Amino acid sequence: MTQVLQKTCDDEWTSAGVKSTFTVNFPEDPASWAPLTFSSICGWGWRFAYTFGLQLDQSATISGRRISVAFNPYLIHHASYGKVTFHTEVENLILIENESRDVEINLPISIPGKKSHSSQNSSTFNQLLQSYLYPENAIGPASISIWVRFPNHLGISFSCPPVPVNMPVRLEEALLQTIHGGDVIDLKFYAYTRAGFTPSGTGYVARPRPLFGKLGFLRGHSESLDAYLSAISGTADVQFSESKIVDLDGEMEVEERFTEYDYMSDSDLDPDEQEEIDIEVRDTDNTSTASEAVEIILSDAHSTSPSTSSQSMKSGRKGRVVIIKGHAYKTWHALIHYLYTNKVTFRTSTSQQDSSPNPECSAKSMYKLAHRFELEGLKALALKAIKAQLSSETIVREAFSSFTSLYPEVLEIEADFLLKHLPRLHNQIDEMLKSICDEMRPNSHAMLRRIVFGRNGGLSATRNVSEPQVSLVTFADGEASEPYIDIIEDE
Repeated sequence: MTQVLQKTCDDEWTSAGVKSTFTVNFPEDPASWAPLTFSSICGWGWRFAYTFGLQLDQSATISGRRISVAFNPYLIHHASYGKVTFHTEVENLILIENESRDVEINLPISIPGKKSHSSQNSSTFNQLLQSYLYPENAIGPASISIWVRFPNHLGISFSCPPVPVNMPVRLEEALLQTIHGGDVIDLKFYAYTRAGFTPSGTGYVARPRPLFGKLGFLRGHSESLDAYLSAISGTADVQFSESKIVDLDGEMEVEERFTEYDYMSDSDLDPDEQEEIDIEVRDTDNTSTASEAVEIILSDAHSTSPSTSSQSMKSGRKGRVVIIKGHAYKTWHALIHYLYTNKVTFRTSTSQQDSSPNPECSAKSMYKLAHRFELEGLKALALKAIKAQLSSETIVREAFSSFTSLYPEVLEIEADFLLKHLPRLHNQIDEMLKSICDEMRPNSHAMLRRIVFGRNGGLSATRNVSEPQVSLVTFADGEASEPYIDIIEDE
């Protein structure tokens, strides 16, 4: 049997209180009208009682069906809330007794002649809210919305209603796998933590440490990253070699030192304090750099203990092991943390060690990694951090670094900063230019071109100047050349 007061939706927790909305379904046969009926439970335990019948309004000009709505405390009948306000809004109903849409009731409801009441009689003591008439000529169904608002001193806030958590599909799918025995961890990364130089000057990275992850949690952030993960998992057309399932808890043969790291100035690598020894530099025809995916997938053939590997595979955690050779441990740790939480913390020159509960990393190192995997949101955050950390003390060194020469966005913000502070950087730039000439540093070409020829980046942009063609960069005392007039005025 259809309820007369039938909820149209779940309760809404709003700043005005708990809102319950009902459609009014009048029975066609008056003989079936019960004397008193209750709605379903609302809020955290109350409900509404109602009676109905045939009636004329007081002016005796409109006939229709009448419904009276009352508040029934039900499960909260013993609660001492004080003065509670009830506000109603209706459609296709006429208010026929109480002119006000707001009613105040003290809770608990006082029962004449009784000091207290039990759950057995709570449903029989109802406080009338309103009576309405549904006209015979009404078009469309009737509805009632009731807001229940509690006193402010109780500290009950409805401005932030409890809502269901919208879980990303990738996270939901990964968690659902665990129901059927899937592992929460199925990837083990080894990334290097330290860097140093041999007596012969060969750079190397050392001391790999493990990080763990779940393939399903890492997917869905960019097509480039998904392609990389597919290659790891063996589901791509082009896969990494030996992409096989291994025992993640077993011992793995991981190269302790690696000499082909392409970013030796990476500040996410700590200095290697071990005794320096010469490392044989491998000359190979494979010229792929580490940043282009020199990651290696270890198969069970690389286990240091074949006899124990077979046994551990039966009970240990299974997955794939990846050696990261293009990025530091701190950077990779921060990347996994970002992919899981959408949060990243960049280390600054004033950062205190272990000051953040989140893994910290270099903004430049993360920019390099985000650029590789086309993670545009993370890349933008890293670029913003790089810009915020620029200073006149370090800008010359940063602007002419090999890192800056690789990324046009970084080059632009550093060139703008350098030009803005040019008057106070004469000595530093003079030393840098001498170093460039002495050491033949081709990576400095882009920055010099940007400084000399401006944002248009071509000699033709300056050839129509009416002044004689002279050197555009002047470090002697006196006025700067024409291209820098605006910059000096900005100072």
